[in-house]
Amino acid sequence: MLPYDKKFSIFVAAQLNSTFGVLQREIIGSVALGSGGLKFSASDVGLFMLLPVSEIARSQTILVNAFTALSYRPIRSIFEELGFPLCRERKCGHPEHPYERVRPGDLTLEQVQRVSPDRFELDRVVFDALGLTDEERQEVYRAVAQLVKDRLVKARSV
Repeated sequence: MLPYDKKFSIFVAAQLNSTFGVLQREIIGSVALGSGGLKFSASDVGLFMLLPVSEIARSQTILVNAFTALSYRPIRSIFEELGFPLCRERKCGHPEHPYERVRPGDLTLEQVQRVSPDRFELDRVVFDALGLTDEERQEVYRAVAQLVKDRLVKARSV
């Protein structure tokens, strides 16, 4: 069992790195940094919804193991995390390049689980605590992919 302060830090870090955390960043962040980057002020951080430790403590081992696995592997784009390939063709010419293969409506839970099992397990703990159904979980993944794609495509067009 982890000491309370370390456990609390891991629970916060895990939630902020979950797909639910990404969704909140997309909603709360302001696009003011150019190239589609998101900006946060200190007061914005207080807007994030974090689950109480008591809500996710039952799944402490799963959460810690999934977060540890996620933190020790190479960082990938959210699209790669969700199983979407990016176009690597030079001078492709597609208006959404390199995101033209990102089709949020086609995303499935099985796709995410296959490509990012550690992310899927981390998200499962958070989604379970939120009481989300499989359909709602799938919609969170789809919403994140669509929001990020829209933001990045818009930034490339300006």
